[in-house]
Amino acid sequence: MKVRDVPGPEDTNNAEIAAVVAPRPPMIVSDGADWTKRFAEDDFPYIQRIYELYDAIENVHNRHLPNEHHDYGPTKRRIAYRFFSRSLGLAPPAKREPRRSNPKPIKRFAIGLICQPHSPRIL
Repeated sequence: MKVRDVPGPEDTNNAEIAAVVAPRPPMIVSDGADWTKRFAEDDFPYIQRIYELYDAIENVHNRHLPNEHHDYGPTKRRIAYRFFSRSLGLAPPAKREPRRSNPKPIKRFAIGLICQPHSPRIL
């Protein structure tokens, strides 16, 4: 029986890469305006099945925002803050982000983060 049955080539895909961290807790945010628009139906069930093999289905989370776009906007940041707070045993996040005094855009850099309860590591 195939674990994942969606159209596409037989090579690896983002769902398989996301499942590699099992049984550690990931939060996967998807939206309705890019390639993740079908993530909740096509890919997330596959990842859940991998977590079931580890008896850790409660560790994997997806928040699908069908009316949003791919960005680092406030909605997605709040989801991430709550996830990190819960998963890493941190204090609950503030209800509102502090206002930035500098209106210039922030440069963002990608940093790999491995989430293990009580031992985060930056790659």
